[in-house]
Amino acid sequence: MPLGGEDDKTPPKIISISPKSGTVNFKEDKVIIKFDKYIQEETFEKSLVITPPTDNSMEINWGNSGKDVEIKFLFQENKTYAISIGSSTTDISGNKLLKQEVVRFSTGLNIDSGRIEGQVINDINKRVTIFCFKYDTKEPNPILDKPDYIALPSSEGIFSIEGLPLGKYRIYAIADEFNDMLYSIDNDAFGCASSDVNVVSMVVPTKISLIKLRRELDIKPPELFSTKRIDCSLTELKFSEPISEISINVNNFELINNNNKIQILNVWKSKINPFSIIVEHGKVLDGSLKFSCNNLADTALNLMPDSLGISISNEIISCNLTPFNFYGVNEKQLGLFTNNDTLLLSFNCELNFLDDKNAVVLKDSNTRKLVPLTLVKISPSDFYAYLSDSIPKFKKPLLEIDLRLFEKKNLSKSEKKNIDTTIIYKIGFGKNSENGKLTGSINDESKDLSQVYCVVARSLNSGKNYFLKNLNRGQFEFKSIAQGEYEVSCFKDKNMNGKYDFGTIVPNVNSEVLVIHNGTIKVGNSSWTTINIDFEFKY
Repeated sequence: MPLGGEDDKTPPKIISISPKSGTVNFKEDKVIIKFDKYIQEETFEKSLVITPPTDNSMEINWGNSGKDVEIKFLFQENKTYAISIGSSTTDISGNKLLKQEVVRFSTGLNIDSGRIEGQVINDINKRVTIFCFKYDTKEPNPILDKPDYIALPSSEGIFSIEGLPLGKYRIYAIADEFNDMLYSIDNDAFGCASSDVNVVSMVVPTKISLIKLRRELDIKPPELFSTKRIDCSLTELKFSEPISEISINVNNFELINNNNKIQILNVWKSKINPFSIIVEHGKVLDGSLKFSCNNLADTALNLMPDSLGISISNEIISCNLTPFNFYGVNEKQLGLFTNNDTLLLSFNCELNFLDDKNAVVLKDSNTRKLVPLTLVKISPSDFYAYLSDSIPKFKKPLLEIDLRLFEKKNLSKSEKKNIDTTIIYKIGFGKNSENGKLTGSINDESKDLSQVYCVVARSLNSGKNYFLKNLNRGQFEFKSIAQGEYEVSCFKDKNMNGKYDFGTIVPNVNSEVLVIHNGTIKVGNSSWTTINIDFEFKY
């Protein structure tokens, strides 16, 4: 660009590709692409897709002009090739190609022109390659087998697998971290198609339903990292990762004190630290202690090797201390508290409330008027507190938590005297939020009327998910949903578990069919019903 000239904002163009699209009996060993401008070589090479994939002997050579590129490798006989130059190819001024360019040619007499089109939902922002396997008789194994065809999705996730002969195919989306055209179980994020694909036309592309990318699989079992005695009857166990709720029960833990087995009374997952489990046991004042854990699994159901006994500090623990600790509330929520907010109250041990109407209240420090919060026990040591009605009109509001109205089991009279505390927080109120309605319909071309569906509305304001489960095709309605902006999706709940199943690669298990509503949806107040959120299942 001449000094003092205007910025170059003109996108680059491809002047020519040799061979031309439609060429048959191609016998050369190179493809030549000419641009009208200087190209950033790295962006071209990252956006280049040759399918079927080449071996590692491919060479990419740039001419002296910086505008011409030669791609050289050994083409197989009687094969149709598709070469795609993606729209992320960029010139030296940062301008990108307006659209993807594709050329198809054959080293034989005929050109295969079958296509599979689809879209990847990539919420985790990984660079994805579409793996396509021609599925005749041998079951594809992406861990060992490289794909027969590949494609790169656009920035919107849209892809087209080109140059396919008629037949049956299996499709995966792989974030190929090692760039070796193989699937690595514990390194590569992946997505599975909802079914195998039959290409039956050389003219009309075969379309498939959405592929949703999920993170790489967790195949590492959890480990017990540390133990900490809270008091003479409570111990905290810290693990390398969260433990599955289904494996947390008293039969999977053992405590030995001076060669005597101590009774395990209760176990639960900490709400403050998801890596921790609280164990309530018989009183232990001194002596050697060992904890053993058996049959524990993480949330991916990787089984932890049974521990042989983890030693714990043998310091004397008094049982005459304050009988429980309150960990406080998230004070960020107290700045603009609304009638849609829920407070988490966490303690270090199992508690019950003696008076659920007055244990947690909003108080006007001017008038002394009280409004109770509804209290719900969600684990042995944790409670939710929320307003059942609208925000009160308090000028100087406070949040009060009366610890006298929470009780630990089996307390002595002396221990009960230690709890005579009311925790007080300053609190600010946001606007009352009236919930609205959201309605729509589910339409399906399938003749299988036994299918059930799940609709999910995810709030872009709070991150909260609203679910409608076990739906039949036809009309659906969210009768009460908080105001705000939402992403709404629907999937065929094949196993009726109420959650979307991504599928697996080895063994091959298809994902559930997913449809996402185009664009976001706004929900207003109680006088506002958001309508016409319609889902069409076609593939």
